[in-house]
Amino acid sequence: AAVWEEVFGDPADFVLQFARAYPKDCFYTAVSENGETASILSLLPICFSSENENRPARYLYAVATSEKYRGRGLSSKLFSEAMRILQEPLVFTVPAEESLFAFYKKQGFEDWSDCADLRFYAKKRTVKAEKIDAESYIVLREKLLSGKAHIVFTAREVQFAGQGYRVSDDQSEGVLLGDLRGNEWLFQECI
Repeated sequence: AAVWEEVFGDPADFVLQFARAYPKDCFYTAVSENGETASILSLLPICFSSENENRPARYLYAVATSEKYRGRGLSSKLFSEAMRILQEPLVFTVPAEESLFAFYKKQGFEDWSDCADLRFYAKKRTVKAEKIDAESYIVLREKLLSGKAHIVFTAREVQFAGQGYRVSDDQSEGVLLGDLRGNEWLFQECI
């Protein structure tokens, strides 16, 4: 937990919440140096949907190396070892920073979707946002993404990511997944 807290700035209770949400089916690995955890990596089980075919895959999440151990190739070693053990042909990730794109390309990742230039626009009209449960979020999300390649969420992913909302006006509807962290909203997804 210490490496996670140091690198991502998340409080210990968030790290514990993550570990409780993915206790058995998540692949966790770490490397230690000098008796302390130096680098961590987790691979979450997911489902990828493309052309009406669902395939098992993994989502690379929370890859981190303590600052004092960076530059030694520890994350690369963890990733290589995880791929050797899991033999997972399909792995996705969303780099948290622009600087990480080169790292993931070295690991064999390819650009699949470009969301870097995401902007929100709004017209002056009434938009309703209603809280919905995880299952309702998933049903509406799948409807909106029908025919498009996407990662399929389970209730567990929706609940971990935050509160689901159905957003609509008199012309359209969508979904929004987010959570209030302190005084700021953190949106995980907007469709």
